[in-house]
Amino acid sequence: MNDDDLQFLNTPEFCFVKRFKDIHNFMHKTFRQQLKAEGVTPSQLSVILELRKMQMCEQIEEVNQIMLAEALFIEAISLARTLDKMEKLNLITRSPNTTDKRVKIVKLNYECNIVKNVLQNVREVGFNVSSSILKCLDEAEKAQFLQILEKLNNNLCGKI
Repeated sequence: MNDDDLQFLNTPEFCFVKRFKDIHNFMHKTFRQQLKAEGVTPSQLSVILELRKMQMCEQIEEVNQIMLAEALFIEAISLARTLDKMEKLNLITRSPNTTDKRVKIVKLNYECNIVKNVLQNVREVGFNVSSSILKCLDEAEKAQFLQILEKLNNNLCGKI
């Protein structure tokens, strides 16, 4: 390591990335541990949560595999393997698009007990993880932190 490398390690930009990575790793590890009993892999959990968000929050009626892969920031072929396993477990259904048979529409199987349990427990686990991280902040600091996160997110999405 040269002096430039050492100086970079002390920059606010590096510290910012490092802290976010630390928080992400803590959250990911805790989620994985607490939801392990549900019998889903971390990649399956990501698919379940993203599909739920796209279908329910963003009101996208027909989510196709390409859209889902892009939303998860993974290659379509990697997602296809995960979806194959999820379909065998009855966690999702895939059907051809009515206008383009090559396009596969992906839907959560809300009747599946595993999906029901994951969605129910994810709220509780999410609340517990968030509470654990934020417990050192008072209400004003939480509000300010949320405003900063929103501003950063808007910047990433090109809204600023």
